[in-house]
Amino acid sequence: GSNDVLQLSSAPFQMADDHAVVVGFNGTNVAGNSTLFEVGTGAGTTPRVCSMRINAGAVNTIWHDGTASLQSAAGTCVAGTPFVMSARKVGNNVRTRNNGVNGLLLSDPLAATTSTTAFIGNRDTFTFERANGNISAVVVMKATVSDADLALIERFVGSLQGQTL
Repeated sequence: GSNDVLQLSSAPFQMADDHAVVVGFNGTNVAGNSTLFEVGTGAGTTPRVCSMRINAGAVNTIWHDGTASLQSAAGTCVAGTPFVMSARKVGNNVRTRNNGVNGLLLSDPLAATTSTTAFIGNRDTFTFERANGNISAVVVMKATVSDADLALIERFVGSLQGQTL
């Protein structure tokens, strides 16, 4: 797709919650900013609780409480090549993964934030951050997810787009 966006009816988790999100994506254009999944506070403002995106080919996730932010990167992606991205928060620790490979682990207590919106394929009203390509699956979990369980879910999402992780 090039302009399809799915707005969820409510935010599936809050900043204080342990959570994990896994997204399968095959982008037709990864040169600009593309948001694959975001939980936030609406109207493109911060705070942003788990904003999974591609920025000039770099795979990263931003957690932003309105004052401080954590941004975990996990390598790059290539247009036309499917990949599986995951983001996970456990306690004060956050990390992004790309095709099962860990990105930087960051730890910082972010302030409790009330999320009100969630989007697949864009962030709020930002039409210029729409994900161009095919999102094969999105798995959202409000739970403490172990490394082993996250790897299993990543392999499942990868299998939906013909990948072996």
